[in-house]
Amino acid sequence: MNIQESPNGGAQVSVQEKTVTLMKSRKNQELRGPWESISNLTKCLFLFCNPCLNYREVVDRNHEYIVIRGGIPTKIIREQGVQAGYGEVKKIDNRIYTIIIPQLVNDKLGMPFRVEVSLRYHITNSLQATYQSRDYHSYVKKSSKEAIFAVLTRTGRDKWTSMDVELRLKGALQQEIEKVGLSVYRIFVQKAVYDTKLQSQLRVKQAADSYILAQKAICEGASRNLKELLEAFSHQGIELSDTEIKLLIIKMIQQNALKPNSIDFYEVDSNPVIDPLIPGTLTMNK
Repeated sequence: MNIQESPNGGAQVSVQEKTVTLMKSRKNQELRGPWESISNLTKCLFLFCNPCLNYREVVDRNHEYIVIRGGIPTKIIREQGVQAGYGEVKKIDNRIYTIIIPQLVNDKLGMPFRVEVSLRYHITNSLQATYQSRDYHSYVKKSSKEAIFAVLTRTGRDKWTSMDVELRLKGALQQEIEKVGLSVYRIFVQKAVYDTKLQSQLRVKQAADSYILAQKAICEGASRNLKELLEAFSHQGIELSDTEIKLLIIKMIQQNALKPNSIDFYEVDSNPVIDPLIPGTLTMNK
């Protein structure tokens, strides 16, 4: 190291030595800089994420929690936890629910259809929904079936998928479920299939009912000729041909439900052939 005397008599470090020392110091700082930054970042993350040092509970805004004491909902809370007084906490989902409701419905003309109705609803007042209906999912399904039956049975099949029917379904259901803190987002008929098997059973039942009414009308002797008898049946909603009526009268005579002399508009054969479409179990006493 070069040391020079100062004019005052003291020792002075040369400018060259000062420059070397300063360069070494800067080099050491440059080597330590990145590692010190990583170390500081690690410390910050540790302090921020360590649950023991900095605990934060995340609140899910899609859910609420109902405090129930003695079977009665008392209040709404946003965070789940132990409640004083042995309160039970029930989780309520505030998101939109989607359910498919299958149902058998007759249209305006009485034709049977199997329909599938799509319903989307949500909770607007979780405390009221829990208190009023408890199991509000079952309540919505039951109310939906009643609304579907009330609207579709008064509407033709060709209009079931229209916007008018959708609004009527929504209005009918909303009027019922809003009482318990629920709201309809959308409800519409997404599928309607004609039920041929049920329609066949329905026709058999209608035919049987018609023959019973026809037997009653014949036994009461309300009509004495075929034309008047057909008109009387027509007023009752019974559409039978003259052949069907004659076969029915023959069947009734064979079963001793009608005396031959009470019929004066045609002659009865001794061995008539009975139409197999006429139910053989139907009888009418005198």
